[in-house]
Amino acid sequence: LKTQNCWNSCGILMRIILERALDRKNNNIKNKSGLKDKINFCLSSSIFGKSVLESLKKLDNSTKITGDIVAHDSNILLSKNDIELAIIPFRVLLSDIF
Repeated sequence: LKTQNCWNSCGILMRIILERALDRKNNNIKNKSGLKDKINFCLSSSIFGKSVLESLKKLDNSTKITGDIVAHDSNILLSKNDIELAIIPFRVLLSDIF
């Protein structure tokens, strides 16, 4: 059995989870259109504490971007390291929301 490393799928899934988690946190976030607007709203509000905001900034520069790239360009392949960059800030954000 050959092992398949589907890091692009992980990147897209993490991006979707990020957006859905933000939607769950606050209706004002959910009412924004698109993940970038949701993240920008969060960064300019007091919905999250400082440590979660720092995690969200990192997710904006990792999870959102990598998810967008692989969703729109099938020639780019993510690696395990690309996904691992987002694991800690992703966990921090999800711990705050759930």
